[in-house]
Amino acid sequence: MTTATALLIAILELDHYAEFLQQHGHYREAEPIYLRSTGLALAIHGPNSRPYALGLMHLGSLYHSELKLDLAESTTRRAAAILVELDGPDGLDCAYANANLATILAAQGENARAEPVLRRAIYLIENHGQHAPALQVNLGLIYLRQGEFRKAEPLLQAALANSNDDLGRAHALAALAELAVASRRWSEADYQIRQAYQLTIALEGEDHSRLAGILHLRGLVAIHSGDFSSAAADLKRALGFLETLAGSDSPSLLPVLSDYATALHKAKRKTEAKLVLQRARQIDRSFRKGTRHENYR
Repeated sequence: MTTATALLIAILELDHYAEFLQQHGHYREAEPIYLRSTGLALAIHGPNSRPYALGLMHLGSLYHSELKLDLAESTTRRAAAILVELDGPDGLDCAYANANLATILAAQGENARAEPVLRRAIYLIENHGQHAPALQVNLGLIYLRQGEFRKAEPLLQAALANSNDDLGRAHALAALAELAVASRRWSEADYQIRQAYQLTIALEGEDHSRLAGILHLRGLVAIHSGDFSSAAADLKRALGFLETLAGSDSPSLLPVLSDYATALHKAKRKTEAKLVLQRARQIDRSFRKGTRHENYR
């Protein structure tokens, strides 16, 4: 075995291990391994190579999981630019990079920009003979958050049918539950949340950050049903997961903080509700102030 072949195998093994850690929520442990493999790819193959671009794409995906969205976007854009030079805009690897980029844009609230990019990426991936149920879920969520429920539902149902593992099914069920909550179909939402929760804890246990969104939805259903104590408990847990991922002052906490305050208020824990609202307002003010500063640079 040549030295170059041995190093390439080392890069692939590092990537696979980091991907395993990422899938199981061990983001901090995965990051230095991804950085090591990407550094090796850069040193061996150069800055315009496929191994380096794929390393950047994996690293961008990890940053997205960690809610480091600006870093995720810039890293994924670099990967996509290299892959366009290598394969043209219709290559399979480039399609996956652009799909990741679109998902990051959607996480930043840029749904209108994300939707055509993701739709084209799915088209190209399917033209290459591959199925992309996770990307169907992401596109369905974009339509949902734009209020286009009729476009969202068939995509999400198709993603659920096409998912070939429990993690994919849990992802699709959570998205369908979000659609049901938005449509005020509460009993349907409750059923889908229960399924998504059970699949997720069977795969990942009770302490995986992937539960944050499911717990948020379960809290909303509990508020609707009048079980305000359970709602507050679920929303507090969801908040804890997000704080661990994004930090205690991230704007990504705002939707959960708002609903948590509502649950506390309805549970007649008004002092706690007031403190949660004050915290949300402080985060919002800091974020808006930071955004204004960025705009003036």
